[in-house]
Amino acid sequence: MAALFVLFVLALLLGLPLFVWGWVRYDRLGRLERSGVPVQGQVVDVRYRRTDDGHRITHIVLWHTAEGQPRHRAVRFPTAALRWLHVGSPVTVRYAPRHPSRVLVDGAPTPKGTAVTLMVFGGIVLAVALLLLTSAVVAAM
Repeated sequence: MAALFVLFVLALLLGLPLFVWGWVRYDRLGRLERSGVPVQGQVVDVRYRRTDDGHRITHIVLWHTAEGQPRHRAVRFPTAALRWLHVGSPVTVRYAPRHPSRVLVDGAPTPKGTAVTLMVFGGIVLAVALLLLTSAVVAAM
């Protein structure tokens, strides 16, 4: 029984932070999509890098905050967008006014998939923790 309880605590200590971290990321991204300040940005550089899987193309996007502060972000767009995105192309950028480093660029994939993966994995580990706790309680009877 003690071993099951130790495993329960370990699973809880792993699953809960993963689930909460995924939830917080997903919530922040949703708020940024809904209420981020939209500004006009511009592609200022396109970087090509050869990798083992082929080529990696990264666009450097520049925009200015409402206070006039210049910001930039490296963005990887989907392959379909590469035909019309070149240096000088306009893009819409959404940023959080209190945290201008939190940015979403329209047309670029959002990292919501990572957040959902963290929540699912954390949820699975929490389910295992619940099964371990149930097994420990049944074994104690």
